[in-house]
Parts: sequence; C-alpha cells; structure tokens
Amino acid sequence: MDCQRSCGTALSLLRNILLCLPLCLATAALAPAEAREADMLAEDTMDSQALPDFTTLWNFSDPAGTRAQFEELLPAAEGGADSLYLIELLTQIARTHGLEKDFDNAHLTLNRAQELLQAGDEAALRRGWMRYWLERGRAFNSAGSPQVARPLFLEAWLAGQDGGNDSLTIDAAHMLGIVTQGDESLEWNEKALALAASSSDPKAAQWAGSLYNNIGWTYMDNHQPQLALEKFEAGAQFRDANNHPEEPRMIAHWSVARALRELGRNPEALTKLQYVADKFPGHSADCFWHEEMGENTLATAGLEAARPHFENALPLLKEQAWVAESYPGRIERIETMLATGLPLLEIGSRALQFSLPNQDGREVSLAEALEGGPVVLAFYPKDHTGGCTLELAEYNRREGEFAAFNARVFGISGDSTESHEEFCAAQGYRLDLLADTDNAVRGAYGAATADGRIGRVSYVVSSDGYIRGFCASSSEMEAHAAAALEILGRMSGDTAGE
Repeated sequence: MDCQRSCGTALSLLRNILLCLPLCLATAALAPAEAREADMLAEDTMDSQALPDFTTLWNFSDPAGTRAQFEELLPAAEGGADSLYLIELLTQIARTHGLEKDFDNAHLTLNRAQELLQAGDEAALRRGWMRYWLERGRAFNSAGSPQVARPLFLEAWLAGQDGGNDSLTIDAAHMLGIVTQGDESLEWNEKALALAASSSDPKAAQWAGSLYNNIGWTYMDNHQPQLALEKFEAGAQFRDANNHPEEPRMIAHWSVARALRELGRNPEALTKLQYVADKFPGHSADCFWHEEMGENTLATAGLEAARPHFENALPLLKEQAWVAESYPGRIERIETMLATGLPLLEIGSRALQFSLPNQDGREVSLAEALEGGPVVLAFYPKDHTGGCTLELAEYNRREGEFAAFNARVFGISGDSTESHEEFCAAQGYRLDLLADTDNAVRGAYGAATADGRIGRVSYVVSSDGYIRGFCASSSEMEAHAAAALEILGRMSGDTAGE
C-alpha cells in the first residue's frame, strides 16, 4: 500500500538527522528541504605545542575511526598540564558518540569534561566551555530535544561575545539557526554570516559558504525560492572563489538548480545540473543528482523521458535511511510513478488551483475550500463501480473524524454532475463529488494521463495550499481515508509543536 504522509516541514525534519554531519553537507543540501549542518573542515587550531592538533584528525564520515585516534591522545592529555586541551578533546570524543547516536556515552563523556571545567578558572577555560556547551547541545538536539539544546547554544554564543573564538561563536549562532525556525532562524544565520565576514580569523571566514547554504534552505522552507536562489548563488560563488573542496562546491551548484526548479525555471535547472555533471563527474551520479534530473525532466518532457533518472535514483535513495525516515512518501512516490506511469505531484509542492461543479451544480474552488481548513482531494476512476463505492463510503463513514481536523473531502472523477447526483443519492454520500469531465484537473494532478491511464490517488492539502501527503493504493480502497487521517494527524502535531 503506497499510503504516504507528511512529517513536518523540511527544516524541522532534517535538522535533527543532519545536525552532526559537518563534512556531509551533501546530505543536508540534497534533501529538498532540505538542509543543514555546516561543513567546516576544522574549527579552532589547538594552541598546545606539546600535543598534536586533534582537529586535523576529524573524519566526520568515520566517527568510530576518529574516536580511536582521539583516544590514543588521551593518556598524554591526561598526564599533561594542559587541562584545556583535555577538556576540548573530551568534547570531541563526545561528538563522535553523538554522530553514532550513542547519546548515553556522549553525555557521560561530557560529564567528565564538565567536572574539569567546574574545577578550573572559567575565564581561562572559556573555549573549553564553549565547546562543551556546543557538544552538549548537539547531543540533545540530535536526540530530538531542540528545546533543551537551545539554551546551551545560547550560552556558547554569549561566551563568544568577548572575542577571540570567532569560529566557535559562529558555530553557536549557526546551531541556534538550526533549532529555531522562520525569521528567528534567519536572524541567527545572518548574525553568523556577519561575524564570518568581519572576522580576522581565516577559518572563521570560511564559514560563509555553509551559512549561505543554511540561509538558502531556510528560505526554501519558507516558500521563498527567489531569496533562496540568491543565497545559493552567493554560496556557489564564494566556494568557487575560495577553491573549496569539490564536494561542497558541487552541492552549492546543485542547490542553485534546486531553487531554479522551485521557481519553475526547469530548463535553467537542467543546464545547471549538466554543469554539475561536467564539472564534478565524481559526484553527479548520486541519488540526489538523478532525482533532481528526474523532477526537471518530468516537468519539461514527461515521465517516460524522466524514467531513467528516477530508476537510477530509486535504489540509491533507499540506501539513505534518513530519506524514508524524514520524508515519508518521497521514495514511494517515485516507486508509484514508475509502476503506474502516473506523474504524481511532489509532496511539498503547491497544490494547483481549480474550480469544478459538484453534484448540485455548484462551483467549488480549491482556494475557497482551503479558507476553511485542510482539504482531501480523492481522485477516483468512475461512479457506480465497486472499488470507488468502497473508497468513498469509507470517507463518508469517517466524516466526523475529518471534521475534527476541520478538513473537507472532495471526490473527483470524470463523471458528470448528473452522474454524481445519482451516485450520492444511491449511496447516501454527504461529501461533495466534483465533475472533471475533460480530465483537466485529474491530468494536472497526475491522476490521469493523455494515453488513458486513470489512477486512484488521494492528496491531502494543507490550508496554506501545499500538498502534505498522498495515498495511491489501487487495491485497498478503505486505505485512502485512513491514510488521509494519519496525514492530518501529523499536520496537527506539526502545528502544535511550532
């Protein structure tokens, strides 16, 4: 059963998953909404001359291997006189545990760092405190408690106002941008960007590329793709000018293509994606590049032309466990399109406006319906048929449950208003059935094709006009109502948590 649901906005969904992946910015940028941990290669260089700079040992794609190297340094650090070095080393060991979602050991290690900090001079150990607050906050946030993490990141930010630790201060502002949303998130990221631009520390200045990315994705999540495009283009220019490594440069240009698609500028997006393929051949064959090529080709040339890209993307997307976890329906939509030939609308895309007559001949517009709350659009093949009767009967039976979400259900088929009137009378339906006699609306929503394919697809549209989930089961008729209610429940939870 291909019944899908939204799981909140792209920003709130991806933050916790991608939080501790600074060198894996590809994951953050390539998830459509997708977004977020900065990819700084290192933070502050260690001052100690007796012990090696452990920041150079970081490999964020191999936390266990990194931890092994850090732990080799522990005996010398514990036997030395540099307590700041030991504290900072412990915070980074904790971070490796957090990357593996071993939060118990992360906090135990941070407890030890905290004991050392509390036994020392606060001013002398300021950088240690900042690292401690950052990693304690990251551990809580990655475990799903951003409300606990936020004051810790704020402590790190405030501690950095005395100067001298610009890179960590920027990190704190960037993390505050991750655990907040909307305008507040933008404000924190802009503060971080301003500090990066004004800092005399070359490493701090290099944060700008990541911050352009973060701000761009926040704008994408706020449905402001033009502003996102401007930030993504600035980020790509910055990374190219500073000769950043190939992967973050590729991601920056990929993000430009993603914003262009959101703006409906699909030919330009395809040109940019081809640039990525030509300029960064080692990175252009991944799931996100193929997926984006597929979406743009779908918009410009249809599903059959896009099919090879979706077929290449699908198995690779399935290897990314966080995709299915964070974006229910994303993988299943591609599977459904490939199996049925129906070009389904993307979850998170804006619902297409329409006006159709109902069984009484009264015009119903989607825009007016959304003024009263969320809407379920149940596209079905034909009146007076067994499967459609079962599907609509279940929607009708659960009318009260939909009303609890202030949601209205509209059935849509190619039948006439007269047929709908007879169907409603025969079955006792209380929901509106809309007559799309030329299949224009069904075609626009991917529920019907020019070559005669007719699908059974239900979309849930939030009151702000965006598609939040779908169900495309053709075998379990009653599943559509259940899936729609589950999506509405998740939407209600998302709203309550914001």
